[in-house]
Amino acid sequence: MISVMGLNTVDAIPLGKKIAPDDDIGSNDRNNNTADNGISCEKIPIADITANASETVNVPQNAADGNNHTRWSAPVGSSIRVDMGTLKSICSIEITWYRGNERQNIKNAPPSVKIIKPIDNSTFPVGGVITIEGSTTAQSTNAGEVGVKLVQVLLDKGNYIRALPKSANDWSRWSLPINFSNSLGSHRIVAKSTDNTGSHSWNSINVIVQSANTFDKFGIKKIYPTKSGRREWYVNMDNPKNDKILILDNRTLAKQPDGSWQIGSTMGLEAENDTKNDREYNGKFHIIIGVNTPPGEKEWQNVEITGYAKVIATSGLRNVLQWYARGANHTDSAPCEGTSLKGRLHVNGDVGWVKEIWHAGGYTEENATTKATENPITGRWIGWKVVIYNINHNKAVKMESFLDDKNNNQWKKVTDFTDKGGWYSSSSDKVFYSADCGYPKDYIITNSGPVAAFRSDGIRWNFKYLSVREIQPGF
Repeated sequence: MISVMGLNTVDAIPLGKKIAPDDDIGSNDRNNNTADNGISCEKIPIADITANASETVNVPQNAADGNNHTRWSAPVGSSIRVDMGTLKSICSIEITWYRGNERQNIKNAPPSVKIIKPIDNSTFPVGGVITIEGSTTAQSTNAGEVGVKLVQVLLDKGNYIRALPKSANDWSRWSLPINFSNSLGSHRIVAKSTDNTGSHSWNSINVIVQSANTFDKFGIKKIYPTKSGRREWYVNMDNPKNDKILILDNRTLAKQPDGSWQIGSTMGLEAENDTKNDREYNGKFHIIIGVNTPPGEKEWQNVEITGYAKVIATSGLRNVLQWYARGANHTDSAPCEGTSLKGRLHVNGDVGWVKEIWHAGGYTEENATTKATENPITGRWIGWKVVIYNINHNKAVKMESFLDDKNNNQWKKVTDFTDKGGWYSSSSDKVFYSADCGYPKDYIITNSGPVAAFRSDGIRWNFKYLSVREIQPGF
């Protein structure tokens, strides 16, 4: 209940008169001196009362109806607004709390509910099932902990649906699958927990449902569509080694509890970190996962290369992930076939591009460098995507890279670079021309190549959702 006491006239206090801090406006003493000072207080009628939220039955008007058996009730963080109709000078405000004689001060944390998955503003294809996962924390009071008895989930303006607890009466973790069969656009998901005293807490997120054509086989958002009739390759997440066109060079793969696969090595270029563990686990600074072209198929040229990575350990040297294309398998026996354009993501969050005109003496300096994220990529999942395509009637090459920094399928372009000449190898003329490949020193790699690849340098990492697609660029 809310009661407002105000001065009996708006101009009861002369303009410019200051009220001292100990002038108890509205007290009996002051009211007893109205004849001397012309100041008195009285109950002011409330013209209107509104709130930014309320429970269905416990509406804001209940707070001003003069009935102590009704109330306004709303989620934590809500507010109520009282409108006096005209300008008033306020003496005091009285608030009557529902069950105020039974309430206790909460010493520790109030009850809470969290949505853990998906992350806010995640993107999903239409027709899929999204499993909402969350947790609760019980209310802690002077009398002890108050357990959670129920979690419900609301989609948009529908009805609350009971979630599934971790086990009977254990709501520390909960989940609920929601089917978005025909629901394009943005949707609000609200989780509500109820404890054994009837108290509630809320948490909410947005999810975005888009056309299935904008997603790949793994549900990862495409930047460009696949070119009609051209190839798409997706890693076999059951066992990558069962893929006959995958080039792994007998490297060790270890399946992780979350279904991802671990590969790589923290062995340094000069074997500074050549521990027994590294020798047994690949033991090579450069680790390459190559995707070859089967006989009779067209080679990779205009491509979008995507993968999710979680860096587990680093060598302390040049630790970088780089996806690349536009060449064959890189070997010393066929150096001129080792052309490539490499989109780099360094462990510290730096990104850039390098060009390799021949293997391995035709490298350029790294170009289009920038800081893509302030947070190192170690110990967390990120998405890395590079796009390579020809422009200007195959006379120049456009390179773009994208980062999913929060692992929520939200891709941000972090580089945009065009090679139309003038990007030279940093090798000396003697070294560069020693391979006798016939390429100019600023050769523009517009050619196709049979291999697209995922490479790590000095990193042990987990991977999932690797893909290569021949794309139709949007130029």
